[in-house]
Formats: sequence, C-alpha cells, structure tokens
Amino acid sequence: RCRLSFSDDPMQFIKISGPFYSYILAATGLVLLFTGGHFTYGLDDTYIHLALAKHLVQNGVWGVTPYAPSACSSSIIWPLLLSGCIYLFGLNLMIPFYLSLVIVTGFALWLNYEISKEMEDEPQRTAFTWLILFASCIGTLVFIGMEHVLQVWMCTWFAWHGAKVLAAPQPTFKHAWPLFILGPLMTSARYEALGLVAAVCVMLTFRNGIRHMFGRGFVIGCVVCLAALTPVVAFGLAMHRLDLPFLPYSVQLKAWAPHVAFHGLWLHLGPKFLINSLAHPELFFLLWACLYTLRNTLRSGVNFWTVPSVLQVIYVVSSLLHLEFAATGPYSRYVAYLIAMGVLALGLHAGPLFRVGLQPVPKSENPGRLRRFISVGTCVTLVLMAIVSHLVVPQKARNIYQQQVQMARFLGTYYDGQAVALNDIGTSSFLTNIRMVDVFGLASKEVADIRLHGDYGADDIERIATEQAVQLAIVYPNWFQTAEGSILPADWEYVGEWKIPYNIICGSDTVAIFSVNPAARDQLVENLKAFSSQMPQAVIQSGPYTESKQ
Repeated sequence: RCRLSFSDDPMQFIKISGPFYSYILAATGLVLLFTGGHFTYGLDDTYIHLALAKHLVQNGVWGVTPYAPSACSSSIIWPLLLSGCIYLFGLNLMIPFYLSLVIVTGFALWLNYEISKEMEDEPQRTAFTWLILFASCIGTLVFIGMEHVLQVWMCTWFAWHGAKVLAAPQPTFKHAWPLFILGPLMTSARYEALGLVAAVCVMLTFRNGIRHMFGRGFVIGCVVCLAALTPVVAFGLAMHRLDLPFLPYSVQLKAWAPHVAFHGLWLHLGPKFLINSLAHPELFFLLWACLYTLRNTLRSGVNFWTVPSVLQVIYVVSSLLHLEFAATGPYSRYVAYLIAMGVLALGLHAGPLFRVGLQPVPKSENPGRLRRFISVGTCVTLVLMAIVSHLVVPQKARNIYQQQVQMARFLGTYYDGQAVALNDIGTSSFLTNIRMVDVFGLASKEVADIRLHGDYGADDIERIATEQAVQLAIVYPNWFQTAEGSILPADWEYVGEWKIPYNIICGSDTVAIFSVNPAARDQLVENLKAFSSQMPQAVIQSGPYTESKQ
C-alpha cells in the first residue's frame, strides 16, 4: 500500500513543487529580461510544432505552411495536443509553456508517489524527487515547450511498470496492461522510445529462460510491441497518403536510418557511441554505475529480479541503443528521459558508493578506487551538466529572439505571402504566411529527397528556387560548405548578414541574406535599410545594404 497520500498530507504538493516553481518563476523573469519583455522559446523547433498545430486547426493542413503538407516533425502527439489547445483556447504563443508545466507537475507528483512505496522517510524521498527533476533538467524543457517533457514522464513510467512486471515470478496480462497504453504514448511522443520498448519486450521474452521463451512473457512482449508500433505505422501510412515518406524527414536527415545510411553502418558501431558519450558524460557514468551495481548484485547471490535491478537493466540497454543510433545534441533535451530513468534506478538500489536512496556507504567499508571513480564521476557530471543546462535557459531565448524572431518580423513585414528560401524554418513558419522553400529539406519534399540520395548541389538549389519564384534567401552559409566549396548558387547576390553575440543554440551565429531575384534586389536592400533601426542593438548588421545607407 502506498505510504503517501496527498489528501492526507496537502503540504506534500508544496514540498515537491515549491522549488520547481520557484525556478520557473525566476527563469521566466530572466527570459523576459534577456528578450526585452518578449517571451521567446529557447529553440526554433518549438515554433515548427506551433506552426503545424496552427495550420492543422486553421487550414486543415499538416504542414508548417498552409500551402502544402510536410513531414518535418518526429513527434506525432505533440502537434495534436497543441492543436487541441489552440482549438479550445485560441492561438496563443504560451500554450506549449503552460502545457509543459502541467505535464511536469504531473510527472513530479507521480514520481513522488511511486518513490514513496520504496522509501519510508519523507524528507529522503522528497530530496530524491528533487534530485531526479534537477538532474534530468526537466525544468529547462519547459522553456522549449516541446514533447520532451511528455517523453520523460511516459518513458520513466513505462520503464518503471515494465520493471514491476518483470520482477514478478511470472508476467501476467493483469499486471502488464498499463504497458499497452504507455507504449503508444511513448512512441507517439518521440520515435527513440522504440529502443525502450525493444529492451522491455526482449526481457519479457527471456524472463523465464530460453526454454520458456515462447511462453506468456513472449506473448505479452509481442502485444506491447504491436501497441507501441501502432501510432508509428498509422502516422506513416497517413503521411504516405499525402505523398510524404513513412518516416519524417526530421528522423531521416538527423539520425541514422537503414535505408539511407546502411552503407555507412560502420560509423554506428563504435565512433558514434564514443562521440555521443563525450557529449553527455553523465550518461556514460550512469551507465557504468548501473553496470557496476548489477555486477555486485549478481555476485552477492541475492534475488536479481527486483524492481531497481530490472530498471537498471532497462536503462543500460536503452542507453546503449540511444548512444549508438540516436542523437544526443547539446544540453539535455534528447537524453532527459534516460537520465531520469538512470537516476531513479540507481537511487533505489545501491550505487558504487551509495546505499538505497543514495545514502553514502560508511567510510569503514573502504570502497576501492574503481568504486570511488565511478561514483564521483557520476555525481560530478550529473551536477555540472544540470547546472549548465539550467543557467543557459535565458541566453538560449535571447539567441532565438535576436536571430529567428527578427527574421520572422522582417519577412512578415515585407514578404508575407511571397516565396522565401530558408534553412531554419520554425519561427518564420509560425509568425508569418510566407511560401517557404526549406533548402535544408525538413519542410520541402523535393529538397529532402535529393539530399537523401547524396547528390544535392547548387544546380538543384537554383532550379528549385527558380521554379518556386523565390525572392530572397536567409540562410546559414556554413551549412552549405563542402570540401569543394559552397553549394549556394553563384547567381544569388549577397546583400548583407546579421550576427548575434554569444550564440549557444542557433545553427550559426550569422545568417546571410541573398537576393535570388535580380529584379527585386534594390527593393530588398531598401527593406533591409528600413528594418535595420528595429533590430536589437546587440545584433551586428553588415554587408552591402549597410554600406549604402544614407
């Protein structure tokens, strides 16, 4: 029976959520301060989902523009949740923020509820809940307003319940049914959850040994797998009917996909794992801490099939799959779900230097060097990475405001309804109604198809721009540099650039502005001159249009 009831202890909600909401209020104030009072999300991708939801409600189109559908999101459920909120409450920039707050609050309360079943000491479990929230950086995810907050909760819940099912002597449908619901929710939030599903299903299959691998556990695993694949398959078929690919371009262009990268498989059998581990050392140390703990559990002869031990195995397998085949990126949004799972599993068991609940092992037990190294490395990397992720929230918002929002303001003022070439599309697609040509490929099918075949060049860009009657292009020049030089068309006339200081989140600190249509070049220069006084002072403007100012 649960030892904690919020109805019996109403102060528990304040104890759990108080520090979290204090951070949210403080960070919100800093975001507004850094952006001159304009609330801005710290990621351009947030606006892609807002654009999808906006056009789904207003135009009935699953796309970042009202003119054509596009396969640019690797999340199925998040744009649908946003569109539902927009339909009920109207179009509001703050909807992703508020929705994220609700989800994170639910996650924190659920987490404390489950931990209360394992820890009797209330201050200890409250501190442990805070640790998981802090280490997974879930508070920072509120300020990007994307599906990662839902992914953290659903994946942690799935892994937790999967561990409880596996810890039982015999898996049963009676206890496994929540997995049939959580599986589809996970995969519809992020495709990476398929790795977690695979880990749990394989463990269910072999729970009672190889001789009994086709027993009830195997059947339950198959049902869980089919349920988890259902939204992915249904969405893929829906995209196919729109003449779009089964897998979104955001998955194909940013991650490994067998049908486009099998010839480079060797890159994923070691080097990518190493690169991702270096980018997120906290995952690497958590991985080794769990492996070390599992080794000690097996050697001690105690019952291995406990919830903490099984949860550690699930974390280890999921982390290996993610580090080998998925993206990690800067900061913690891609790996937050793994950190939450890993800290929960390790904290409920006994880490290299800790007992249950992360209580230090007495000095009298004299832990060896390896135990000290793993433990100290885990603690230091978790804390340092979390501190960095929390501190950079205001600056990320400032970067997006100074670059992406200003691009959208300029295009919305002078080129609304006209064809424009971009390679970072979110803010401009949500705040304007331009006819976008995405020269990176997320929102433009023809560009993506050419890129996936590996022969994308200046001739392709120039042809597509001409066919779409593109007037100007605002792009990151370094995204189009190859060993042979730039693949931007030579006929595009450079007219200026904007450079932001202290960039930590945008694709580049500099966007270059090109005149694609020679007949519209002079008007573009005049528009840039007129808009220059409205730009934030910190943005450095340079190029021909600034030199010709009167």
